[in-house]
Amino acid sequence: MTAVDPVFVRDGPLLDWFGNVFDALTWIIPAGSLGDGLPQTYMTPIQLSGHLLNPATSLDEVDRIWARVVLNSRDPATGPRTRLLALGLALPGLMGWRAKVRPYDPVQRADLDADLAYSFLRRLAVIDPAATNIPGRLLDTATATAGRRLAAHQARPTPTDSEHLPAPPPDHSDAPRQALYEAAEQMRASGNGLAAADVELIAATRLDGHRLADAAGALGIAVTTAYKRRQRAEARLAAHLTDASATARPKAEAATATRPPAAIPAQRVPEPTPAPSAPSAS
Repeated sequence: MTAVDPVFVRDGPLLDWFGNVFDALTWIIPAGSLGDGLPQTYMTPIQLSGHLLNPATSLDEVDRIWARVVLNSRDPATGPRTRLLALGLALPGLMGWRAKVRPYDPVQRADLDADLAYSFLRRLAVIDPAATNIPGRLLDTATATAGRRLAAHQARPTPTDSEHLPAPPPDHSDAPRQALYEAAEQMRASGNGLAAADVELIAATRLDGHRLADAAGALGIAVTTAYKRRQRAEARLAAHLTDASATARPKAEAATATRPPAAIPAQRVPEPTPAPSAPSAS
């Protein structure tokens, strides 16, 4: 037997589409390849499945065929294809159990199918090939494991708002935020610093888009108090930025306003002409 062509490439829960893939497999299981002359004639995988489910097939023959399936699944040369065969042969039992559980949510059903297949194949790798009722034992392991995991998932409490994960720390790398923190640091250095909570209040409501009520709740203060604190802090911040802008003008600009440029000579004020003297009385 050669390696199995890739079939696990469909969308959706595994058992929803695996049956169609298994039914379409055309490779041949030669007569006698499963030991003791079994099967008695060549079969495709779906034909072997029908033979095992046929009430006319003895339990002894079922056990002997499954024993060879177990051994072949562990042979490097035949393992991949035989494991695919084993999962397909177990599909009626897996589908029957899942129909009773009825997970209507596609995501939940996909998780359940993955648990069924994984548990089935894990047990296939270790089960005693001399045991009786091998398919029943494999199904019991798969359904018990998947059922426990499904029950644990369904028993989880529904998360509430208070159980949501905390918001990630704010990113201070953007320009508006950086300008806010730099201005706050300048005010602190000048002895006119804002309270750290007021800076965070401005950042949360003006930059992060949080409601004032939410920001106030995070700080443990009333909404009206938060509003007044933010109003006062923003007024002080605006005054600081206005003063900083005024003092940042180049000194040359101020000098230009008070002294003419060297290339333009200053106008000389003409000296006043002396008034004519009064005529003599003689």
